[in-house]
Amino acid sequence: MKLIYQRKEKDLPLVCYVDSDWASDLTDRKSVTDFVIKIYGNCVAWVTRKQNCVALSSSEAELGALCAGVQDCLWYKKMLYDMNVNILNFKVFEDKF
Repeated sequence: MKLIYQRKEKDLPLVCYVDSDWASDLTDRKSVTDFVIKIYGNCVAWVTRKQNCVALSSSEAELGALCAGVQDCLWYKKMLYDMNVNILNFKVFEDKF
């Protein structure tokens, strides 16, 4: 068994899908950040982690998740640039905004 990574012409170069679960932990009421990053349609990162602070609203929780996803996208964009793959921009999909 092996993984095959291939570039598809229709796929966007760098895409991030972001979501959060507001106050999902009943003991400390902290929200959970979830995001997936794809490069040319291939999943390269997926993250689920509890946020550091308690969000006062679902919008605040979503914004925290959005910031985390964009930070990782910027890191991948820089990594691709170092590999001589220049991506001018990337798309982030978020369900709240």
